Amino acid sequence: MGYSSLYEALRKESDEELIEDWDLGTSGRPGRKLLETTDQYTAGVFLPTRDIIKERGLEEKVKEYDIRLIKHVLKYGADPVWERDSGEINPPLENWWWWLDKIANKEYPSKLLPDYLKEIYLSN
Repeated sequence: MGYSSLYEALRKESDEELIEDWDLGTSGRPGRKLLETTDQYTAGVFLPTRDIIKERGLEEKVKEYDIRLIKHVLKYGADPVWERDSGEINPPLENWWWWLDKIANKEYPSKLLPDYLKEIYLSN
């Protein structure tokens, strides 16, 4: 499935389904880097979900999952995203969820994070 097909399929999901998908995707497993146990295909499905959440203006409804994700990434790390690094997809730097490896390594510009994540990022 190409990215245009994936985004098309995600856009057909209800708000509740997208939020549930993001909840599940951000759960992480203690002691494991995020995306460590996913392959190059599943990571590419998880992150576009957050793109659609942003597109629909649902950020307020996923704050607790974003916070959980950032805390997990800062504690356990995150692998680079193959699709981003290979140039298959070029997410803007403002879409912080595509840059979790940079966040984990404290290489991400804090000014681009939403305020509710910036404090967590800077305090770790």
